[in-house]
Amino acid sequence: MEISYDGVSTSIFGKSVAIENMVFKPRMIADEIHLAALKFRAPSFMFLLDIEKEMKGGGAPERFGLSLEGLKLRVDGPIVEAIYQQNPDQALRNDYFSLGCGDKEVIGPLELLEMGYLDVVMNIHMDYQLKPIEQELFFSMVMEMVDMGDVEFEGGFVNEGGKLTVQNSQKAVATLKHATIRYRDSGYNQRLQTLCGSEIGTDRSGFINRHMEAILAELENAGIEPSEQLVGAYRKYLEGSGEIALNVNPSSPFQLASLALYKPEDVLYLLDPQLTMGGQQMSIQNHLKLSEAKRPAKPQPDVAVKPESNVAITKPSTTIKKRRRASSRDKTQFRRIAPSELANHIGSVVSLRTKSGKLRKGVLKTVRKGSIEVQIKMRSGTMAFPVLLRDIAEVEVATK
Repeated sequence: MEISYDGVSTSIFGKSVAIENMVFKPRMIADEIHLAALKFRAPSFMFLLDIEKEMKGGGAPERFGLSLEGLKLRVDGPIVEAIYQQNPDQALRNDYFSLGCGDKEVIGPLELLEMGYLDVVMNIHMDYQLKPIEQELFFSMVMEMVDMGDVEFEGGFVNEGGKLTVQNSQKAVATLKHATIRYRDSGYNQRLQTLCGSEIGTDRSGFINRHMEAILAELENAGIEPSEQLVGAYRKYLEGSGEIALNVNPSSPFQLASLALYKPEDVLYLLDPQLTMGGQQMSIQNHLKLSEAKRPAKPQPDVAVKPESNVAITKPSTTIKKRRRASSRDKTQFRRIAPSELANHIGSVVSLRTKSGKLRKGVLKTVRKGSIEVQIKMRSGTMAFPVLLRDIAEVEVATK
């Protein structure tokens, strides 16, 4: 690949370096990639002068940033076509695009041209910062797609195994403290909806109606039941150049590697994701639930059940005492205590009900300021579930 550029510049304080007006020309392809500026940001100019040596020596800075500004590709050029042809079934795919859009299942170069995009132009900014006081590795990424939309991500990660340093910061990425992902539409939705409307012989509004029917059918088949408020907020988002934001702020740091071991409803409980869409903010676990038809049937009295599944399914309003009585095999005796007494019972079996009606029974592992962790048996082993103290409505501890 042939690479050319016009020059190199630095900021007035020497903490950033920019390589300007870069052009990348792949060999054997009559096309090129334009980049207005490639920028590096670091605590000092000396680090940037010898960045390769500094990084190899384990001297990664406490903060660092990289930006690609004015990245430009021709939609009808060989490079975009080559990217598309490498995996045509997944190119620029988003499942919601294919719902109600006639025979179009992916958005490729031809569809982008039909939507009026002659070039793909974007700016990408990535930064990380080690916060020693908060003991947090903060990472952010912004991808601005001109006349399409912007995607933003920011998250905080911690190292639960000890003090967080630059050297062990890679381990921290596995444990999430908080995260926000946001998409702001800047014209792409309307162009896509107009294109899809023409594909099925209707207008933009007609496509939105068809799309809503299709996506609700897909959710029903998957056993997912959204609330009317959530459905209304999504329609409002589609009808305007809106924004979708998802915020995750678990009560205690969450190990991402264990995500696949949880059931979907447990993930919603642990992470309590907050969704902002169509100008409305809502808790997903309060507006998204499994369809009754998709839930396991209640065990019948005359049917033998396995020991691990001998507790009857209960409604959220059922008390802990009723749940315990429903399990004929469980002879454990409990007594009720105040949440403030939990610190005296670490290692004991506890049974609790949250204010939202969720029931948890397991071994009390830790008590922190404002939260506890209960270790619960699961089919794949055991998992620690965090619970905020302010969310506990009733708690009992085993007496034997």
